[in-house]
Amino acid sequence: MVLLLLLVATSLSTPKISSAQSNPEKPPGPAGNCQPSISREVRATGARSGFELLGNPAADGYLAVCGLDGKIYYRAHNTSSEAWENWKAVPAGSTCDSPATAECCGRLYFVVRGSDGQSLWFGWINLIDDSFSGWTLLSGATPSTPVLASDGSTLCLVVRGFDNRVYWRLYDCYSCFWSGWQVLPSGATCDAPAAFAILGQLHVVVRGTDGFSLWHCSVMASGSGFSGWQPVGGATARRPTLAGSQSRVLCLAVCGLDNRIYYNCWNGIGWDGWTSLPTGATGDMPGVGVANAALHVVVRGMDGYSLWSSSINLKTNDFSEWTRLSGSTLLAPSVSGQAPIPDSYTGTNLFIDPSMVELSDPPYKVGSTFDLCIIVGNVSDLAGVEFTLYWNRTVLSCVGLHDTLPWSPYFVAANVTENDFNSTHGRLWFVAISLPLASFIGSTTIRRITFQIMAAPTPPVNYLYSDVAFGPYGTDTLLCNSDAALIPCTVHNGEVYCLG
Repeated sequence: MVLLLLLVATSLSTPKISSAQSNPEKPPGPAGNCQPSISREVRATGARSGFELLGNPAADGYLAVCGLDGKIYYRAHNTSSEAWENWKAVPAGSTCDSPATAECCGRLYFVVRGSDGQSLWFGWINLIDDSFSGWTLLSGATPSTPVLASDGSTLCLVVRGFDNRVYWRLYDCYSCFWSGWQVLPSGATCDAPAAFAILGQLHVVVRGTDGFSLWHCSVMASGSGFSGWQPVGGATARRPTLAGSQSRVLCLAVCGLDNRIYYNCWNGIGWDGWTSLPTGATGDMPGVGVANAALHVVVRGMDGYSLWSSSINLKTNDFSEWTRLSGSTLLAPSVSGQAPIPDSYTGTNLFIDPSMVELSDPPYKVGSTFDLCIIVGNVSDLAGVEFTLYWNRTVLSCVGLHDTLPWSPYFVAANVTENDFNSTHGRLWFVAISLPLASFIGSTTIRRITFQIMAAPTPPVNYLYSDVAFGPYGTDTLLCNSDAALIPCTVHNGEVYCLG
């Protein structure tokens, strides 16, 4: 209950502001001969170089396009009502290619190729007030379309290098810091890669250098744990695209050699096999996103410019049929990753991701570590958070913390980790508020926690178990708004199994 007292005291002593009133410092605009050109004219009447469909906490998705004037436009999509909002233009800049786009922490991020066809430029839109950061030139270059993926607090920029290898770098959405470039240990591609991030693990699918075959690998975003390349099966003459959700849904979509749209879902071990949409065709890569247990698809029509939207339920296979959208495009669409909340969670929720961890890699290694994330989903006017978290101390020990709070600045009133809280459990107690009181709207990762395994199962017992559970909501665990009022919320705990 410390959180409520803090918020009441703060609201009495400081003025309350909202995210829409904030004025973040803008990075410097682009400079040089190869910068995106700046146009004052707004023309959302069609698109030139494709689009992206991606997840977003406030709206269910965004469609981003390069307009016929070279400027970048975006519009929101609600998957529940299937309604599209009006087009909006990024205030400055243009590109020669499809924009790479990802939503993270209430911002819509863009990376585009400059007018020289190889330089990389970075900027973002504040989704609360539509303010724009301006463009920043990034190091590195690519001959193909860049790709952005997000795991909820970190962006991953993935590109094809001029040597045809696959490179990536990370951007922390809270510290606003870019890491250096890393390269996959092996493999090459003739086109832009497809990428999706799930809890720090980056999945990549590429076309082989033969121009048709499809290959999949995964690697931890930090650079460790490279899986090696495995063939997916099937073939495409266009760039593949990946979409998914944090509930472990991962879908690969392609334009087939017969121009039909095919998708293939990853089950964590292998691919389920190709399925085609019941109707429809395209001459280019489809734009796809996963939301509400459905694969949402946007394609360029066979007339070469019209835009069409449909969806298919991944559980029931119910198909929505195709709907014509306003706007048009003359080049292939592209898609970036998204970081939505699990499909089964509705309303405001506080949850652990992943909800279940199974550690079964023989021989079992005591002392190995893994990460869990504390995530707030679908919240309005979040100004403070307090939670306690408990785990079995004989199985787990908390050894690392990384905060990713959605405010700047903020005040941490309590940050206590006790691996020996009592004879059976460890405990973490955390309290933080925004300063001055500012509201956050959407979904965001609050904290990443690193746990270490303390024991292995001893025969005849073949597993060890620990829940990772929040304290009671309303007393030990709270979300509060900028009026110091408790936000109604559903809490979802986690589980860890150490298998022998």
